[in-house]
Amino acid sequence: TGMEPRMLPLIFYPNATNSPNVLLSDAPESILGILSGENSTLNFHSKGVNTLVYEPGSSLYNADIADFFTPLSQSIDTSDQHFISAAEAKNANVYAIQFHPEKPPYDFSSGMINHDLDTLVVSSYFSFFLRSQLQQNLHAFDSDMQGNQYTIENYPVVDVGYGVQYYFI
Repeated sequence: TGMEPRMLPLIFYPNATNSPNVLLSDAPESILGILSGENSTLNFHSKGVNTLVYEPGSSLYNADIADFFTPLSQSIDTSDQHFISAAEAKNANVYAIQFHPEKPPYDFSSGMINHDLDTLVVSSYFSFFLRSQLQQNLHAFDSDMQGNQYTIENYPVVDVGYGVQYYFI
């Protein structure tokens, strides 16, 4: 798919916001309205999962993906190709989004990145969702010293320009 960096809305699949789906089921109507009605998701990708991956009979159909993930939304790229923009595993705590909710609050490298209140509220929703999922993990290190061996500061930092740095773990 072709994707110039841009802000896009989500097109929800039926039942995307219903249980047992978790990623969007607790989202307030206001968040769902922003996601579906405004250019509120930042997309920086040149490749994506085509929606035909989920359609039996399509030359792109992939039973492994269709059996594992439930598509929640799609978006349309600059080439008018539909791609999966949010999905979650059917039987595991695995979530996938093909946009960057973490960037709008902090990335001012491009004028095309929306920083309005609605976009920031969407970013916060995904941040709090991720935090709520992480808090369900009851794993712990045996000691602070053992845990400190795995802190993010122990991994190399890659400067990708514009003041943006990534940790690759």
